[in-house]
Amino acid sequence: TPRVWEAIKAYQNIASKYGIDLIHMSLAWCRTRPFMCSAIFGATKLEQLKHILLSRGVVLTEDCIKEITEAHRLNPMPF
Repeated sequence: TPRVWEAIKAYQNIASKYGIDLIHMSLAWCRTRPFMCSAIFGATKLEQLKHILLSRGVVLTEDCIKEITEAHRLNPMPF
């Protein structure tokens, strides 16, 4: 839906503010969820996979997690 663009913008702004790649931030956030067993991502090229795997060491601060939570609250189910 058109609502997806505001959600993307909000998450991009958070990633930029904290100097984190958006993909890395997304996967790091998934690792903070107690209910999530795994994050499924797609890579069709080796370069994409290498980039995704760089997220392993990314740890989000509590402030960053709070901002992501707020962005989600303001943009629920934008798809």
